[in-house]
Amino acid sequence: MLEQFGGILFSVLLVLVLALPGWVFYLTVTFRIYLKERQEFLKKAKGKGLDEILTKQLKRLEKSEDAIQELKKRADSLDVNAEISITKIGVVRYNPFRDTGGDQSFSVALLNDKLDGMIISSMYGREGSRVFAKALKDGRSDHPLTDEENRAIEKAVSEEVENGNGEKEE
Repeated sequence: MLEQFGGILFSVLLVLVLALPGWVFYLTVTFRIYLKERQEFLKKAKGKGLDEILTKQLKRLEKSEDAIQELKKRADSLDVNAEISITKIGVVRYNPFRDTGGDQSFSVALLNDKLDGMIISSMYGREGSRVFAKALKDGRSDHPLTDEENRAIEKAVSEEVENGNGEKEE
């Protein structure tokens, strides 16, 4: 039986003996890398003990968590403010009178994301100028709206606005 498996056993042992130096080399390189990284870490620690280093890192982590919680509170507050802030603006200039030159009259729709806000219209004429303000709830007013005011609301709701980077966004 030994003669039958002797060749196979010899081959397996030969492979193991030849692979063993490669494995030892790999472990040596890995261990040296570990020692180098550990040495660099301890240099940064400036002779402090591991307990002191871990305690310092824990304190930094707690401060970071506190800062993250504060930022979350601020973000929530900004979200609430954004809901009621004017985010949509539409302007329409027009000439309501044939005897007056130029489009010096205008309607401005100022809306938040819920389409609540106001519309301000100024009508310019030879005799003087008149300014009107109408409250809007869900894009509608309790007061009758002119065609120009309705166009200003439509522009505010549908028009692309620059995002400050020169890029268009809806």
